[in-house]
Amino acid sequence: MSHLPWTDTVTCGYLICSVVRVIAYVPQIQKLCKRGGAGGVSVTSWLLFAIAHGATLLYASVVRHDDVLAWMSLLNTVGSLVVAALAHRSQAQDRIVHVHHARRLRDNWTTTIGQRSGDKAVARSRIETCRSSHAPHR
Repeated sequence: MSHLPWTDTVTCGYLICSVVRVIAYVPQIQKLCKRGGAGGVSVTSWLLFAIAHGATLLYASVVRHDDVLAWMSLLNTVGSLVVAALAHRSQAQDRIVHVHHARRLRDNWTTTIGQRSGDKAVARSRIETCRSSHAPHR
């Protein structure tokens, strides 16, 4: 296959876009390192991006023997995996915090009702009655 004059331009454009994309991971990673920063981040999407970049890495290495494309694909694969891992960790921590907060609210509510009624068993019974009255009917 002959070397087309615009091939170098396309390669240069790809390289510039890929470098910008790798740099664009930084703000996403910084946001995910903050507590509660995973809202709206799809772990599945980032894993699919990593798989696609990994496939491009294999193509560049095995089929094309293109070192530039291989390195850019490697950086994009690693960046996508880092974002996916941080998002997963942040979402797991958020779930733990929400569960802990819900339990604390429940315990405070049970204690308050128990103090009013003078008996925690009565309080639990009232809570169960409240739950069953709001349960969806089948």
